[in-house]
Amino acid sequence: MLPSGFLRSAGQRWDVGVPVSAAFAAMHNLVPICDKTRASLPLTNSVKLSLDFVPLPQFLFGAFCWYLARRHGELAPVLAHVAHNQYPALCLVWGAEARSESFKS
Repeated sequence: MLPSGFLRSAGQRWDVGVPVSAAFAAMHNLVPICDKTRASLPLTNSVKLSLDFVPLPQFLFGAFCWYLARRHGELAPVLAHVAHNQYPALCLVWGAEARSESFKS
């Protein structure tokens, strides 16, 4: 995680990690301005911040990645994020393969 690289002090530094995790979570609430939302904040002419839900899973994963970065170095959260994002993709591919076999018979 980029902010971790700028800190010279050792330790978890949750005073920095919590806001960074909140920013990571908020990025998951960015939607096109034309999307229908109950509540939102316009940020640009094409993007708004949806306030319809709190991205708690993304916040917790951001905090976990912060912990990994501070404890194990910069590569650990990158690998965790890649693994986390690949799991649903692999399930989709494997599931689609199994479904396509049932259509062939």
